[in-house]
Amino acid sequence: MEFRYIVPFNLLGLLLLGSWLAPITSPLWDTLDNAIFWHLNAWVTPDHPLFVHLLSLASVRLFDSFILGTMMVLFLICALCDRRAKGQRIAKWLSAGILMLAIAGVATLLIHDVMTYERASPTVFHPEAHMLHTLTHLPVKDIAPDSFPGDHGVMAMIFAAFMLRFAPRAGGIAAVILALIITAPRLMAGAHWFSDVYMGSLTMTLLMTPWVLFSPLPALLQRWFSPHINALWQRLFSR
Repeated sequence: MEFRYIVPFNLLGLLLLGSWLAPITSPLWDTLDNAIFWHLNAWVTPDHPLFVHLLSLASVRLFDSFILGTMMVLFLICALCDRRAKGQRIAKWLSAGILMLAIAGVATLLIHDVMTYERASPTVFHPEAHMLHTLTHLPVKDIAPDSFPGDHGVMAMIFAAFMLRFAPRAGGIAAVILALIITAPRLMAGAHWFSDVYMGSLTMTLLMTPWVLFSPLPALLQRWFSPHINALWQRLFSR
């Protein structure tokens, strides 16, 4: 276990969570949440048709699927560009993919079945706000009875964390940019508070992923997969 990395990331996550819970600093988050929401909501009007049109396109499920597909393509590109021997390369990225899906599954379970805290989105909290769905015929998501933490944010940040750990620098940076892109529409439309994503989602990622990324698990899986993949490869392509 590489505790020299695990501990700082966990401390940062606890610091974020503590700043949100502490009576002294909690009002700062509330102020930031409201300031960001009202600044963005001021653009959700017929006076800004281009912004409304682009935000509407980015707030439908199809856009989520597009970003997910882009993430998969980025993952495959980084895997194919890896210069390790073929068996080691496949073992490395297969292990990364399995662990990423596993921790994403645990995060989903925690969000939907374990966490009891609920908080309505800003568009519920402020009924006088401009509503994106009134300005478009598209099935946009601009309201949520329970917006904490941002589940899209958690998944995107877990992906970014794994790519920062396993991919080249360019791949890691691209994954971070994709995480920002996938979380932005929900914030702009008012389906999430800023702190839902950049406190809640980020805290979960900082507390969970280091225990996998900096543990022996990736190396153990790679060592287990590598001989099996080499044997399968020889059987399939040595004839």
